[in-house]
Amino acid sequence: MIRKSLLTFFSFILITFTLAGCVTSELWEDHSIYKPYEEAINAFLINPKDDSVIFLGEKYHYIFEKNDQLSFLLEYYGNPAVKFSIKDGNYYVDSNKIKASFSVIIDDNTTDKNLLEWYEKNKNNRNIISLKGMRYLANKKVNENSKKLSEVIHIKVYNQYVVHENVAVNILMTPLAVITDGVIAVAVAGSWIILSPVIAYDSLTK
Repeated sequence: MIRKSLLTFFSFILITFTLAGCVTSELWEDHSIYKPYEEAINAFLINPKDDSVIFLGEKYHYIFEKNDQLSFLLEYYGNPAVKFSIKDGNYYVDSNKIKASFSVIIDDNTTDKNLLEWYEKNKNNRNIISLKGMRYLANKKVNENSKKLSEVIHIKVYNQYVVHENVAVNILMTPLAVITDGVIAVAVAGSWIILSPVIAYDSLTK
């Protein structure tokens, strides 16, 4: 009887310390949360060398990797049958790495054969464009010399913060620069690549 009581007592002590250790571990463990900030996108650029897409924001420049779906649809930026829902998209930044997604609405009554074929192949994925890339500090001169959107697109970007670890993330300087008046370029492996502006933005801002 005494032995059974002792076993029960020591089992209770063991469980108590184990649970206490778990709680202590959770208290000291770093947790991350996402806090939003407002961004105003006032221009788009395309790097003709690698088809990367650049969103020029007032606070930051967002350079996204090539996306075949987006590359195809951008050919129809002036077509009223294609509307980008960029302002209602999802944007998350973690240590300057950004992931973005937004939908594209395509009018299935369009008479464009290529667009209809693309729509039939991709309609099951709800026409969601998913992008990933990097965030850089904006360059005021680049922003001033870029061709502006007819209407600024306001988006909400969710930035990751670590709760118990107050570490400041160094934000890289943008690789974009103005090499001559009105000519914007990006430095790639020591060379300058001229960027092409995406014009006729009306379909992207609605």
